Amino acid sequence: MVIFAVLYVNFICVHSGTIFSSIDIPLNGISPEPRTSSSLAVDSSGDKIYLFGGQSKRGFLNDLWIFSIKTSVWSLIYAQSYSPSPRSNSGGFFRKKTQEFCIFGGKSDISTFYDLWCFSLFDSGWDKIEFNDIPFSQMVKTRYLEYNETEFFIFATVDSFEIFAYIFDFNSELYEKFEINNYGRIKNNQKEIILEIQEDNKIILGNFDIKGNMNIHICYINGMNCINNTLSNSDIIDSGFIIESTLVDNNLLVFMSHGHMLNISLTSNISNISYLNSPNIPENSGVSSYKNNFYTFGGISKNTLDNTLTLYKIIPESKITYKILSKYQLFPPLRLRSALMTVRNKIYLFGGLSNFGFLNDFWVYDPSLEKWDEVFSKNDPPSPRHSFAYSSTGDIIVIWGGITEKGYSNDFFIYNVVTKSWYTLYGSSNLHPSKRFGACLVIDYPYFYIGGGVDELGFCNDLWVFDIATGVYKKTNAKIEKAYSYCYKQEKNILYMFGESQTTNATQHFTKNFYGLDNWGPIAQKFINGFLVISGSTNSGNLMNNIIYSNKGSQIAGRFSDYICNSMYTFYNHSIYYFSGSYYTSYFKVFHSLPRAKFARFDLRQIFQNANLSFDCSTGFIPYNFGCKICPVGYYSNENFCIPCKKGHFNPIPGASSSRQCYPCPEGTFNDKEGSSMCKLCLKGYYCYAGSPLPEIISAKTKEENNPKIVINEIGSPKKIEVIINHSGIILVFIIIFIFLLSPKVKKYIAGWDLYPECHNYKEDDKLYVHKNSIGGIFTAIFYISFACICINVLCKFFLENKNLEQSLMPLILFSTMIEKFSANFEIIVGVKNYADICVSPNFTITTFSKESNFSNCAPNIILNYNNLKRQKVVIKCKLENNRFCLVKISCQGCEVESSSIINLLLQGEFSYGAGITLNLTSESSIPNYYSTVYSEIFPNKNSIFLGSLPNIFTYLVIPSIYLSSIESESYIQTGYHVQELSIPVKGSEKSVEDLFLFDQLAIKIVLKKYSLGLFTEIKKERSIFSLFGVLFGIFIGLLGVVCFFMRRVESINLNRKSEKLKKSIKSVTRLRLHFDNIFKDVGLNTQHEDCEIRYSHSRYNSQDFTVMRVLENSE
Repeated sequence: MVIFAVLYVNFICVHSGTIFSSIDIPLNGISPEPRTSSSLAVDSSGDKIYLFGGQSKRGFLNDLWIFSIKTSVWSLIYAQSYSPSPRSNSGGFFRKKTQEFCIFGGKSDISTFYDLWCFSLFDSGWDKIEFNDIPFSQMVKTRYLEYNETEFFIFATVDSFEIFAYIFDFNSELYEKFEINNYGRIKNNQKEIILEIQEDNKIILGNFDIKGNMNIHICYINGMNCINNTLSNSDIIDSGFIIESTLVDNNLLVFMSHGHMLNISLTSNISNISYLNSPNIPENSGVSSYKNNFYTFGGISKNTLDNTLTLYKIIPESKITYKILSKYQLFPPLRLRSALMTVRNKIYLFGGLSNFGFLNDFWVYDPSLEKWDEVFSKNDPPSPRHSFAYSSTGDIIVIWGGITEKGYSNDFFIYNVVTKSWYTLYGSSNLHPSKRFGACLVIDYPYFYIGGGVDELGFCNDLWVFDIATGVYKKTNAKIEKAYSYCYKQEKNILYMFGESQTTNATQHFTKNFYGLDNWGPIAQKFINGFLVISGSTNSGNLMNNIIYSNKGSQIAGRFSDYICNSMYTFYNHSIYYFSGSYYTSYFKVFHSLPRAKFARFDLRQIFQNANLSFDCSTGFIPYNFGCKICPVGYYSNENFCIPCKKGHFNPIPGASSSRQCYPCPEGTFNDKEGSSMCKLCLKGYYCYAGSPLPEIISAKTKEENNPKIVINEIGSPKKIEVIINHSGIILVFIIIFIFLLSPKVKKYIAGWDLYPECHNYKEDDKLYVHKNSIGGIFTAIFYISFACICINVLCKFFLENKNLEQSLMPLILFSTMIEKFSANFEIIVGVKNYADICVSPNFTITTFSKESNFSNCAPNIILNYNNLKRQKVVIKCKLENNRFCLVKISCQGCEVESSSIINLLLQGEFSYGAGITLNLTSESSIPNYYSTVYSEIFPNKNSIFLGSLPNIFTYLVIPSIYLSSIESESYIQTGYHVQELSIPVKGSEKSVEDLFLFDQLAIKIVLKKYSLGLFTEIKKERSIFSLFGVLFGIFIGLLGVVCFFMRRVESINLNRKSEKLKKSIKSVTRLRLHFDNIFKDVGLNTQHEDCEIRYSHSRYNSQDFTVMRVLENSE
């Protein structure tokens, strides 16, 4: 900085020959604002057109402009004298002899004027001549005449009954009245008056009467008398009103508003209608004729105020051609102490001070179209003001303080160019900067730096920082000792240059002072590697046209084509755009209170191209082929690269300079691709929250999901043991049966287990005897296994569940007599849907525990605090699930809830917002192995997200509980909480998805309200050991009979199956015997004898064989 200041001083002394030029926008300069009924006159040479006053949407005007026909450039002229009052409908003419532009008469909303003013371009001043006793109306037409080396001024006016005409002698300053005979009622309207001069001494007057007839009056200067004539033509009535008239030879040409030309022969008194080769001429436009041409400016065209300057040229055969000399331009009113800022691909202008007073209008300029448009916000803008501090970043424009109609101010406003809305920022503390103007503003998220300026006590030298996350002002130790300084941030310091003050400090650092040239009002622009300064004013008040650029020790110096001082400027693409500034007539004659008509740009490539130096592009652009290229939709610029917006976000406008300009997809849409300019509609059967990268399947929710639940921990419970024992018994039985079927030796071994030798099935009339078999052994094994399982279950239930539960509500004060300190463990898991900021700490090291739990350290921007909560330990962990679902787990160990304990969870960061919040509160119950849990969720309104300082509030009722066991084997006291939702969650701050322009926070407030009564649970033993033995004995006897019954049924089924099989075998044998009987009939007796022997021999065998014999007898 020291080197830069010294080189700048040296450069002022040693000028460079290089000249750098700016380009006017448009090329013919700023036009007068759109208006009606302005005064127009062409100078005697036909090279300049003078324009004065008129009426715009802001009111009546008294500005003076000159248009050069040769260069097609407008120039605004400020008179160095008193000027005519603002007015419209003045008659204008140009004095050839004195080279003065004069106006006569006119009107405003409060007065009718009868004065004559003449402006000398040489003296840059107005001269006034009064007419106090001339009885004329406000509607006048004027003409200038030189006759016999005398200057005359002729003017005509009308009322409802007659037309008046006067001639004024500039030498004697006397006037005379023409004698005119009027016939019939006259249209009292300036639009219906004709005033022309023919052959130096002949004056042509004309007007329409109420019937549409044209009355022509030819007046002579010498006699001051007039000859009257009336022309009747029905076509005249339909031709509109008179725009202008002129004389060509002996013909009076009257140009009508409907695009017609009335051609009146002054010798034959014959009239006809010709058509103009032009569109309809705007109504109430300013008009002036010069020779065979006439000019129009402004008026009302298609119900819109216009400022087009058009030349209508009369060619032979009474034809008309037209040419637009200056196109329609919509420009902001000229002003000073305003703000010009770049946002995306547009340039914005707000407020300031004009000749009409304080402004709060808002304008936007599109460089690609070279077009200005006025912006109308959705809500009320800040009050009219000027000299305020301002800056822009992302999609917002920030203004602070300034001078309003009520005095100095220190209010804070932000404008969002996407939503077209103004927002007011309020400080949350009583400490704040004084009301002032001329301060500078630097934005460094989340801080706004405000310093310097002038308050009621004089120049300020302080620097304040405003934290937009907390709304707190803080005064720093740094100093900015000037007003209207250029401030910027470099590394960790706020620096400033130039400005207005009573000292000679040019630049001030936080810790170092630099001294150099005391100049103010220049264009100063800081780049990454350099600094640019253009023009400005010296301390003595002289303007400079110097330019210097410093870049890492290299410097380029030269002259600038314009004198710039106090202009509003901004850096866009690779050019500096500047608007208005202090008006000057020479470098040493400056009028700082008058705004100049200037809008231009300076292309920085003029400096860098020949010097082969690198330069920066403005935000939203990146370097490309020794120029700059705007980042397209779906991207934003960052360090000379265009970065795509991440999934779930979109950016529909090019030129974004921050990731904050990538907006979350609205509710009902999603975006699964990076770098998108729009979002996709959610698929059918799916739901998309705001900011969704992927749609979610719609899942039906039951009512119980929002009700409190009691959850049991089943590890080690009696039910779990019962299931294990029963399954083990069944498996063991199947194993025994499987082995029994595979091995014959096992059958004999198992038969020895039989406890039912006397219970086996026997047929009627059969012998009874006791014996064991394998079926009895199998059922004996089943008996043993079943009895063992039942015994174990009975024993478990006796020792684990032999309890009598008694519950009651009692005052909490009685709990203190049972337990010295009441505390319990609980856990809160908060889920934030579509969380776009950092959830998990990037420095977290993965451990075995973290792999198992999936929770890790939270990011630094996630902050936890609590009030009225006694605890031993509080642990916070985070986890980021798919689709950006951030889970924050708060574990409170040994916690005692007060009457109202509050847990605040703050998620602070540039993108700390969510599309929904879920909360699951789980507490240890006083009942062993049981937990009490409750689930809640809230979602923002459609197309909104949760973001802002107002917290989302979840309120729960916490009921302390004590579990007292008086059983000898487990005598102890256990504490816990039963939780339930006390009220519906209250939504906090919400913002539209297009309204994420400020660093903010997502606040979640969890309120735990302790119930005034506590739940007391007492467990006592219910049964004695003797009842256990009785139960087991009864189970043994009963189970033994049940197994016997099923065994007999199995044996019966088995015998029936074998009998059926045997019958089938006997039938087959019988058929075989009958076959043999037919062959050997002669030996039938022998066969019978043998059968008897067989029966006798088989009687020694068991009853089954005996039964077979009986069957054979019956078959015989």
